[in-house]
Amino acid sequence: MLPSALPLNRRIGRSPTQNATLQADIAAASDAGGRNFRVDQQQVNAAGARVGHNRPDLQYTDASGKLIYVEHDAPTSSRGPAHEVRIKSNDPDSDVILKTVK
Repeated sequence: MLPSALPLNRRIGRSPTQNATLQADIAAASDAGGRNFRVDQQQVNAAGARVGHNRPDLQYTDASGKLIYVEHDAPTSSRGPAHEVRIKSNDPDSDVILKTVK
């Protein structure tokens, strides 16, 4: 059974800027009709089925029903592209947004 979504005020890292950007992204996506938000939890698709054990920083369904994944990485991190490849291999119909945040 898939675990329920955890609270959205969870941290995704030690950077206050990354965590603030995450919260701003949640607010903006929610205002635009986003739903089914998950923060730092195993990857699920739009139907709510687990599709990966990786944990995107943010995942949600947008107003049109498309799954959106957002990764927030530091400028010195090179992990973003690999995260995108993994997310897309698990859910090819999704959109992945890579953000560089200090």
